[in-house]
Amino acid sequence: MSFKLYRNLSHALMFGCLSFIASGAYASNNLLMADCSVTVLPSNSSMYPGESMFNANGYPSLVKFVKGDSKKPLVVFIPGNLHLGRISYGFPGGNDKDFLAYWLNKEGYSFLSISYPLEHPVYPEDYSQFTLEDFGKQVAQITQYYIQQEKLNNSVIVLLWSGAGRSIVNINREMKNSKINLDFAV
Repeated sequence: MSFKLYRNLSHALMFGCLSFIASGAYASNNLLMADCSVTVLPSNSSMYPGESMFNANGYPSLVKFVKGDSKKPLVVFIPGNLHLGRISYGFPGGNDKDFLAYWLNKEGYSFLSISYPLEHPVYPEDYSQFTLEDFGKQVAQITQYYIQQEKLNNSVIVLLWSGAGRSIVNINREMKNSKINLDFAV
């Protein structure tokens, strides 16, 4: 990763610092472990065009993926408490240029937003028993699914907004267990 990329990401997220997680901790030639526990669920009326609902680690997750250059790392966005990933990619009728996904994709990055199940009409029920450990597994499984399905390289950059930062330890552990290279997290 170049300094320019670090600087652009930190400016885009309005953060003053980067948290480098697991840098160099993984061999780049590790093979991904196969995981058949991710399934695509039917769409519902609360979903926007381009969104998908996945069942991963036993829970639903609202997901949006935008394909970029498969040689570049996959950028995975995790929203904060009480928010969906829509804050990173927008809404029907909105201006795409007002959202992070547009700019990262314009720079060639594949973009993946993963929303945990929260109290919102897009989810069929309340998942109060859902834990940070559950979310770490869910993020790794969905990330792995897209790396395999879209034939992306095995490098990932994780962007955590607000309270999502509390999940990085679990995400880091589960990505390592899945043999995904977490380059860094912001």
